[in-house]
Amino acid sequence: MKNIIDYIKKNNIKIIYKEPQIDSKIINTLSKKYNLKILELDPLWKSNTANGYFENIQSNLNNLSEIYE
Repeated sequence: MKNIIDYIKKNNIKIIYKEPQIDSKIINTLSKKYNLKILELDPLWKSNTANGYFENIQSNLNNLSEIYE
């Protein structure tokens, strides 16, 4: 954990990513303490629609693109 905290401080990290299937207690704590924005990357899509897979990929790409803003 110390390595993660040091990395956040040293590299001025502003965004942290989480997977919805994983418990996010630690991510929430880090977010509050270091003012990090939490975004979701979902390797498994939730939608049962015909375009669900592509909607999930688009959502992941949109969230990833925030690091360039």
